[in-house]
Amino acid sequence: MLRGLTWHLPLRLILGIIFLVHGLPKLTAPATVAARFVALGAPSGLWLPVGLTECLAAIAMLCGLAVRAGAVTLAIVMVGAIGFKVGRGFAAIELDLALLAMALALALGAGGSGSPIPGSVNADPAPGARPIQPGRH
Repeated sequence: MLRGLTWHLPLRLILGIIFLVHGLPKLTAPATVAARFVALGAPSGLWLPVGLTECLAAIAMLCGLAVRAGAVTLAIVMVGAIGFKVGRGFAAIELDLALLAMALALALGAGGSGSPIPGSVNADPAPGARPIQPGRH
């Protein structure tokens, strides 16, 4: 078994790949992306900050660096995307909702100790708590 393999590794790798695949075209074909943004009702110049954010956060996910910060950033991007698509029906936002959920899961529980979720895999023990010993409850 791989040592140090945690629950969030597959989640952050998949999220990183998805956002890199979706972020790179925003930087390499800006005219096409700007037209799509305008069709959704978003400002045409939004492609650059969104594309940079998606690519940088994706690299953070893939490298395991600043996972929480990258995940929070991606969650903000997804909230914005959902906001522009919400009136178009569930099919228009279902992938965005799934990506938002993945980003929030990483933001709340990944990145080592200090997780804000009590009892999560990476949570710090409560002050004064004793570690549970196997066979003793």
